[in-house]
Amino acid sequence: MDSKIQCNHYERDCSIISPCCIKEYGCRLCHDENEIHEINRYNIVNMKCLKCSAIQTPSKNCRYCYNEMASYYCDICKLWENKEKNIYHCKYCNICRIGLGLGKDKFHCNKCDLCLSIDVKDTHKCVENTSRSNCPICCEYMFTSREPLISMKCGHCIHQSCFNRLIENDYRCPLCKKSVCDMSGLWDVMTNIMDDSSIPNEYVNATIDILCNDCNTYSNVKFNFMTKCNNCDSWNTTTINIKMSDKDENQIDVSTTDESTDESTDESTDESTDESTDESTDESTDESTTDESTDESTTDESTNTIYK
Repeated sequence: MDSKIQCNHYERDCSIISPCCIKEYGCRLCHDENEIHEINRYNIVNMKCLKCSAIQTPSKNCRYCYNEMASYYCDICKLWENKEKNIYHCKYCNICRIGLGLGKDKFHCNKCDLCLSIDVKDTHKCVENTSRSNCPICCEYMFTSREPLISMKCGHCIHQSCFNRLIENDYRCPLCKKSVCDMSGLWDVMTNIMDDSSIPNEYVNATIDILCNDCNTYSNVKFNFMTKCNNCDSWNTTTINIKMSDKDENQIDVSTTDESTDESTDESTDESTDESTDESTDESTDESTTDESTDESTTDESTNTIYK
């Protein structure tokens, strides 16, 4: 039986015997990192005490030397842990989570299929099976992740640490583009800035069709380089279409027409000049040819007269 008992994931005095490949590993995560298949944690039937090396059925204490494997032990998940003091088993998720327990600091949302902080029980937005997907930042599968999870304002789930990295560079959910925190202060600042901004003359009467990413409302607003939703005053919007006024379009058409006329006139003038030049050249050539022919004829006649 192979042995790979160095574990960087949990602190414990035992190792596990994988039921799938009959190898010794420090934990299920150590197994999955070294094998091309995943272990089923619920099928683990043997552990090894690291103090007396006795292989036995999983338990909190060694059956032979009575050494305690860890301060926390879950007989369902086959989890031993000394580092984390607050761990509980969620019967709905059917795995162990970090926290004091359901009804204490956590609650389980059946629609989200996730354990969340009890502080957001009445305010969080439900998204069905939101945790049974990969984190939009690090791409780790979230449901069985050991990292703490949070539900953003939009309802999408993300690692707490990944969320902290996200808001350093962006204020929007990577999946739906909704604002993930209170942006009202920044919206006021942007309103003052854009009110004092100027736009090119040709866009003074133009309008823009926009979609608000926060309230999903379509609006038609005056043209600007950044646009605000008429419904919720959010600046988190997407431009759909720019509409120029008839007056602006006519001005553009007239300008284009003038340019075309100038080009056409220039081309016509050039063509006329070329044709005139060509005709003059041809006529001159013809006259020259005629003169030469006449001279030759005269010379020939003269010659003939002398030698007759």
